[in-house]
Amino acid sequence: MRNILLAALLLVAVFGIPMKGNSPKPDTGPVPTPTYQLSVDPVRKVAQEMNAKDRAILSSLYKEAAIAVRNDGKAKEPVIATTRNLRDFNIGILSFVWSGYAENMPGKYPNLSGAVEAAMADTLGTEVKGIDRDKAVETFEALSWAFL
Repeated sequence: MRNILLAALLLVAVFGIPMKGNSPKPDTGPVPTPTYQLSVDPVRKVAQEMNAKDRAILSSLYKEAAIAVRNDGKAKEPVIATTRNLRDFNIGILSFVWSGYAENMPGKYPNLSGAVEAAMADTLGTEVKGIDRDKAVETFEALSWAFL
C-alpha cells in the first residue's frame, strides 16, 4: 500500500493536478523494437476499441511515465527500484491518474488492465527483483506507442 501511495505521489509530481477538459495531443514518440511491439500487441488490440481522446491520454501518460522512470534516482534515492515498485507505479497510472484525469469509470475498457499487465510481464518478467531501468523505460515507451 505504501508503494502505491508513493507511486501516486510521484504521478502527481510528474503530471500535476489533472484539469477537466484538457486532452493531450498524441505524439508518435519512438517506435518500439519488433520484440516490444509483439509484447504490447494485446494493448494495441484494446486500444482499437477506445475513442481517440482516451488513446491520446493513455499514450501521453505512458510517455511521461517512461520519462519519470528514466529520471528516477538521478538526483537522489530512486523511488522505483524493483519490479514491484514499477507495477505499483503502473497501478497508479491506471487507477489514480487514468480514472481522475480522464474521468473514466472502472470497467470502461475491461481488457485494458490485463493487457497492460501482460505486456509488462512479458517484457520485465513476473518475479520481484531490481529493475532493469532501460527495459522499464522501453516498456513504458512501447505502451505509449500502443495507444497511438
